[in-house]
Amino acid sequence: MVQYGLRCLAAVFFIGLGIDLFAEINQTALFIFFYIASLLGVLLAVLRFWPDLETPGLRLLLVLGALIVWRVAYFPILVFAGWVATLNEWLLIELSLPTIIYPVFLLAIALMHWAAVYSGAKMIYSKKYYWGGALVPAFIVAALVSFTNKVDLTPLPDYFANIEETVPAAQTATQNPYSTALSSNKEYNLAETTLLFASSSMYQFIPDTPWGATVKGVLESRFNAEPQTSSATRVKDHYLAYRRAHDQIGIQGTPTELFDKIAALRAP
Repeated sequence: MVQYGLRCLAAVFFIGLGIDLFAEINQTALFIFFYIASLLGVLLAVLRFWPDLETPGLRLLLVLGALIVWRVAYFPILVFAGWVATLNEWLLIELSLPTIIYPVFLLAIALMHWAAVYSGAKMIYSKKYYWGGALVPAFIVAALVSFTNKVDLTPLPDYFANIEETVPAAQTATQNPYSTALSSNKEYNLAETTLLFASSSMYQFIPDTPWGATVKGVLESRFNAEPQTSSATRVKDHYLAYRRAHDQIGIQGTPTELFDKIAALRAP
């Protein structure tokens, strides 16, 4: 089982590498790869407990519980995994190496979904209910972030296999728009406030790297244009930001161009 899981994660890594090498990323392809990575993490967690459950009823409960966790955690994990990718980008720049994004991005999505489902199932299966002190608040926060508007009450977390809207131009990030919104007189419901607080907290820790800064700038511009909307719209905003930033991935180019990039990065 462990070897099977490692092989799957290796496949995810190489899929991400393939995404990085393309000069552009198609919306449908990105949507599919996000779904594959997230559902792979869910599947690996389910398979860990599957042999231990002897009745069809318990197995059905496991699957239903895993899908609920996937629905609730998908958007928060998508955002957090993107932030992990920016930290990886910063580290590679510090090491004077060409940057990669999607191998780390997709791995983070898969591993975080695995951890979310595994920890919940482990708590119930092993009767370690004291884990609920951490897991239940995390689940509530994730639910608030994922359902800020009644239009978010859908079975699937992401319907953006296609986005007709044109990818926006790159924007320079100037200030934390979420912090400004929180301190304004505009009224937000509890779920919107939770999403704003989480976004504001993460904004200040996004490194000023080519891909990360481009994503941050587009998201800031999109939020300023529509400061009060659904979580689904925020998912779409992230897609548009990721696609706009795609040409900032440092590993793109021919082998000769990559060697030239490394030489330039290492030059005094």
